[in-house]
Amino acid sequence: MRLVTISMVFVVLLTGCAAPGVGIPGGDELARAWRYGQHLLPQSALRENQFKSISEIRAYPDAWVELVAANKIKPEIKLPAVVYLHGCAGNRNGDYWGKLVNGLGFAFFAPDSLARPRESLCDTGNMKKLRIPLRNSELRYARRQLKRLDWIDQSRIVLLGFSEGAQTAAAYSGDEFAAIVLMGTNCRFSGGSPKAASSIAVLSLMGKNDRYYEGLGCRIKRTVSGSKSRVIDGAGHNLRNNKEAVSEIRKFLQYVLRD
Repeated sequence: MRLVTISMVFVVLLTGCAAPGVGIPGGDELARAWRYGQHLLPQSALRENQFKSISEIRAYPDAWVELVAANKIKPEIKLPAVVYLHGCAGNRNGDYWGKLVNGLGFAFFAPDSLARPRESLCDTGNMKKLRIPLRNSELRYARRQLKRLDWIDQSRIVLLGFSEGAQTAAAYSGDEFAAIVLMGTNCRFSGGSPKAASSIAVLSLMGKNDRYYEGLGCRIKRTVSGSKSRVIDGAGHNLRNNKEAVSEIRKFLQYVLRD
């Protein structure tokens, strides 16, 4: 898989645990999830005196694409990008992952599923029939939004999912991503392995002490661009603060970018 000098990474992350659902009135459901998400840019991509948060998406939902291009982003730039979809508990880890990927030079997009009129349901009973299709629709909507951005390299996307998001990422069978990172899932709802095309690199990370999946990660048979499955000793379900997991993600993203 060949990548240009500056590439796009599309990352999807979801967290577990329970929290009440919040519906924000007005507008289409998917548009609300996008509008009320967390969207951040690396400092290196910004014009002088601009903030990292892409607040224009919320403040000017019909004009944000033009405003960001004209006022916020440096001219003639192509950024890597991360799309982070939180889990059933909401966007609890967005700040952490946003800072991490911004530090690697990626834009960060995190739609808020709980901005839709849905509940935070963290049992697996309705995962395949309800929750994965629901999150998949948010994923596809986010991808369509990124296609509108001239300053994003459309040729490279990495999809990263955690927990509910990893289940969604593993079940995605499209070919729009250069790579996928799965955290805290055993790919149960995709036959034990990700459904993505064999040309797409996949990194699967699972904590050995994961209380939901008991350290059983996804089966990764492909070898493209550093693809592998790893169970990390001493780690639980949320890998955010695990140094080994974070190091694996850093190396994988950098490996994909230079492949």
